Amino acid sequence: MIGVAIDANCDDARLTAIKYGLSWPQICEGKAMKGEIARMYNVDTTPTYYVLGRDGLIVGKKVQGEELQGVVESALAAAPTLRSPSPE
Repeated sequence: MIGVAIDANCDDARLTAIKYGLSWPQICEGKAMKGEIARMYNVDTTPTYYVLGRDGLIVGKKVQGEELQGVVESALAAAPTLRSPSPE
């Protein structure tokens, strides 16, 4: 998981991540909604969530609340399980 902070001040984004205990990597351009990332993903509000599958393709766009939870659960269910090597 990677967080994309759409803030005008990256220090504010860093402090917010600390305040809320966001342990995953956060990136910030410091250009708010005028940044390349916001334009690339058509971000018009925050937070905006995109869920990616293991193949890197978007499996959920701009999902929130219960819909977000459902999309994440579906993506995890579709992910292949890791298996231990068979003893030989």
